[in-house]
Amino acid sequence: GNSYGQPYYSLMYQTDAPLSIKSCFYFPDPDNAPSRMFSRENDVGVSLHSRRVMVKKHADGVIPKWLHWMKGIVDCEDMPMNISRESMQDTRLMEKLSMAVVRR
Repeated sequence: GNSYGQPYYSLMYQTDAPLSIKSCFYFPDPDNAPSRMFSRENDVGVSLHSRRVMVKKHADGVIPKWLHWMKGIVDCEDMPMNISRESMQDTRLMEKLSMAVVRR
């Protein structure tokens, strides 16, 4: 992976309501890392997991596009393991997950 040294800021939290979520976010130091804030590459750096199994590498629906420079992992225990990518975009579960992560 891309190692940029010490993080500028890191955030780890765990919630049980409204969803059971474990997450870890990494904000790279802008002085030591190549700046992704103004790059045209808008791949979200947050991956979505369900019970420690990766469901989606670039979790577009979890965080807004303008946070594409942020790295992290979101593990949701309440998400079913056999969810398809199409149904993942339309579920209320993804809306709740997105609201819980972005508000934090």
